[in-house]
Amino acid sequence: MRQGVQFRPLALAAALGALALSACSGSGSPPPAGASPAAIVPASAAAYGELFVRPAGSLGSDAAVAARRVLGGRAPGPVLLHAIDANLHHHETYARDVEPWLGARLAAFAQLDGGAHPRPQFALLIDVRDRSALERELPRLRRNGEQRPGGAYRGVAYDVDTHDATWSGIVGSHYVGGSPAGFRGVVDTWKGGPSLAASARYRAAVAPLDPGRLALGYVDPRAVRAGSAALHSALLSRLLSAPALAKLKPVTATFTARPDALTLEVDAEGDRTTKLPASDGRGAIALGALPADAWLALATPPLGDAFTRAFVRGVGSVPGRAGAVTAALRRATRLDLQRDVLSWLGGAGLFVRGTNPLTLGGALVLGSRDPAASQRALVRLRNTLLTAHPGSVQPIRYDRASGFVVPLPGSPQPLFVLARGDRVVVAFGPASARAALDGGPRFDASDSGRAAIATLGRGFTPAFVLTVDPVLALVASTPVARAPGFAKALPYLKAYRSLALGYRQDGDRFSVRLVAGLRDPRSAPSPGGGTGGSGGRLTIGD
Repeated sequence: MRQGVQFRPLALAAALGALALSACSGSGSPPPAGASPAAIVPASAAAYGELFVRPAGSLGSDAAVAARRVLGGRAPGPVLLHAIDANLHHHETYARDVEPWLGARLAAFAQLDGGAHPRPQFALLIDVRDRSALERELPRLRRNGEQRPGGAYRGVAYDVDTHDATWSGIVGSHYVGGSPAGFRGVVDTWKGGPSLAASARYRAAVAPLDPGRLALGYVDPRAVRAGSAALHSALLSRLLSAPALAKLKPVTATFTARPDALTLEVDAEGDRTTKLPASDGRGAIALGALPADAWLALATPPLGDAFTRAFVRGVGSVPGRAGAVTAALRRATRLDLQRDVLSWLGGAGLFVRGTNPLTLGGALVLGSRDPAASQRALVRLRNTLLTAHPGSVQPIRYDRASGFVVPLPGSPQPLFVLARGDRVVVAFGPASARAALDGGPRFDASDSGRAAIATLGRGFTPAFVLTVDPVLALVASTPVARAPGFAKALPYLKAYRSLALGYRQDGDRFSVRLVAGLRDPRSAPSPGGGTGGSGGRLTIGD
């Protein structure tokens, strides 16, 4: 990226200042937010995003606390100002040349128009709180040779970037820059053209979103489909021309920063016939039921039917491809994909536990909707391995479970493959095999697991959780902990308590939420858990 206070680095500077510049850097009170920049973005925009670069009120104070915690207790203002100044021209500083005129928000949009403008068009919009301060700054860009006067469009003067020919100028209360067509689109909208903010699809998509958001993203699949020719990719054009895409409603994403969590949420609407797979019932795997001492837990809804549909509609739609895939699997494993796997496959779970290399363990847990079929599949797989590699596996029995064990060269623990009832388990180590089959203390009953799941909020089904303290304990027991880079990163890693991903369906609305739980820097990290595990003895042999 070229240096200089011009459109691109200035946008980068504003983005770097997104978290509590005014609250923490001593640069004065942030300006109040005016109308959303979407009010002068063309209604035909395929994608739009906006970000508060100088958040005010509780939005700013929450962002300031979150930023301080992410930085391990350090004040974010000096850190962000240093990063911004490093991207400006050596004669410029944020405090003198940007802060006086920078407003509350930054926004960007993209249009895909395969007609008059055969390439994607874009523009970036920055709120201006003091037009005269910005007008005093712009001549400096021309003197430095970064920009030259370009003329005027509908009475709005613009400059042309001497390196990439983008246009930039002041449109109303915004500093706008981008492709020529993107700039003209903003001016046309400002002059009274249809705006994104006034479009019914945008309003309906944005209305339910968290008003305390720091950032917003919006994509309209219908507009993307209509302008797919502008992407100059035959493959993308074929994918985006699918009739189903025309029926999709806009997808939104929001980012919020609160003192105890950073949250990214993606929302979309389907039709009344679209339903998420049930996360309970026969063959289901619940994340909360995985072992309490896991530091990584993952669970999915039932997968068999979904994989079958994807296989038939995706791979199966290519002539000869479905048969080739099925045949290759049968040659390698003697398993028929549909009969021996997808017919019984329910949900899937995964957990990892242990805080040092000797106690590290984990398992993949597959739910079975047909225990007899899943047991037959394991027998076929075992016989295939024995035929191809005699002596490579050993039969194993544990309680009412049966399967085989695979030694792993160089590993202190073997791999256990077992089936019992509605569970098929592939486990690293005997303790993890027992935990996967026998249950015991649940993940959602442990302090760390319960707290991480709670960050998702009501109504969300947890699909992934990572708790940080045991991971740091594990790394601390390896040579990685002695690396200088790890020592520098450790204060920042300790800022996080957990990472959780969950999903929810509310009528026709689908939501996916990712939450990074933050730790109060005044609190000490909790100690990592052990591997635990108890139960009957695993017996290797016939």
